[in-house]
Amino acid sequence: MRKIGLGIIGVGWIGGMRAFAASLNSTVETLALADIAEDRVKELAQKYRAAFWTADYKEILKREDIDAVIVSTTPEETHYPIALEALKSGKHVLLEKPMGLRLEEADELIETAKRNNLYLTIGYTKRFIPKYAFAKKCISDGTLGDITTAFAYTNITVELGKKIAGRVKLTPITMEATHYIDYMLWCTDGIPEKVYAQHAWGMMKERYGAPDSSWLMMGLKNGALCTIGANWTQPPGWPHQSIMYHEFIGTKGVLTMDNTRRDLILKTERGVYFPLSPTPGEILGLGEFFEGPLKIETDHFIRCVAEGIEPLVKPIEARRAMEVTIAADLSAERGQPVELPLQ
Repeated sequence: MRKIGLGIIGVGWIGGMRAFAASLNSTVETLALADIAEDRVKELAQKYRAAFWTADYKEILKREDIDAVIVSTTPEETHYPIALEALKSGKHVLLEKPMGLRLEEADELIETAKRNNLYLTIGYTKRFIPKYAFAKKCISDGTLGDITTAFAYTNITVELGKKIAGRVKLTPITMEATHYIDYMLWCTDGIPEKVYAQHAWGMMKERYGAPDSSWLMMGLKNGALCTIGANWTQPPGWPHQSIMYHEFIGTKGVLTMDNTRRDLILKTERGVYFPLSPTPGEILGLGEFFEGPLKIETDHFIRCVAEGIEPLVKPIEARRAMEVTIAADLSAERGQPVELPLQ
């Protein structure tokens, strides 16, 4: 396996964990970090022994020893232009969702990657959770028969909700439900035909102009019906930073995944804590230990670039999930179902 150079653009919460994962991967020969927060990027560069750090991501794109980049920037409006620059610079790209704010942006990214013979993949981390992969296997190998109904909901704490809503004018559908839209379409190999959605407005409306929660129904071409809910106003602390529940009903069986409770609880004189709860992952501070799927996803991207393997998340699949989120927000705005594909 050949060694590669990897750049990470944006080393905040998610990008910082990507940097940790990359620093442990022996395939990464050269690690470069970029962030406009110079103190943060300098600190992580020293901590993870990066060969190069900069406040200007364009410096990474100029380097010939960098084969690929991970774009983990905020706000989300920066995803498309930076990823496009990276692809035009000849770099493979792992881009955090959403891949853009308009379908035309997604199309340009896909076309640019294809034209330059580069990998473009999107950070749909749910696919890299072992039990989620098991559910996919049970559906693909016929254990559950034909899927007729799929259901998922997620609640995240209000701290995370305010953090997300405060930086970008997007809804829980685009920022949270999108993971479950992608996951259900991946599991069922489904083609969405119709979407109906509604928003519920409350504490987030006045300050952020955002709904508290969103629910959508997605009808697939094969007749299956998917229902997805996302909320980002869960009270802090209980039961942890996020809860998730899934259910797949088929003609031969039912599979449920219940992540609404915790089996790890820490109680001290300062309060009750639920460690290892963030959805994408958490660095444990014990050498190489990491909880969550983000490290697996990062290692997968590195391996794909080094060995010439097509990434698990195809850009056309990410575009399909993005189209559903756009249709769902349109449906909530209009109060009626929206047909797919969008015109």
